[in-house]
Amino acid sequence: MTHELSMFLVNAFGDLAIACWLGLAMLLFWGLLKENGELIKRAIKYLINSVTFFVVYVFYMTFAIYDKPPVPTAQLKEWANDILLQQLLISGFVVVILLVVNFISCRKLESPRRTAELGLLFVGDALVMTGGAWIASQDGYLGLLEEAARSL
Repeated sequence: MTHELSMFLVNAFGDLAIACWLGLAMLLFWGLLKENGELIKRAIKYLINSVTFFVVYVFYMTFAIYDKPPVPTAQLKEWANDILLQQLLISGFVVVILLVVNFISCRKLESPRRTAELGLLFVGDALVMTGGAWIASQDGYLGLLEEAARSL
């Protein structure tokens, strides 16, 4: 993966997050306008699940705060992989919390049981979190590698 490709993926991820939030905001507004309680509950559930985009942004920013590599260049890949492992553990924790929230939402708040959405949301959250963590670590590694080459 090149640094240009990783930057493209980061920007595409950001555009996807903005599109999701705009769509959910319009859905929530439509539900409020039509006084449709079920639509409002579903929109809020999906907005809660969009917290994954914020977590991925934090993952990306953990690498963006470095202007110089914190370790020697030979150990940079290992350092980035260590941070990726930490981020994947955090991702698993967040996905499990969201699964519990979605399960409670499905069982207690929504009248028609939408159990298929539980699986869809779980897979979507897991893909966003793991993909975002991987892209952030690759972009951080490649960016710091370029900085190390410039400073030589």
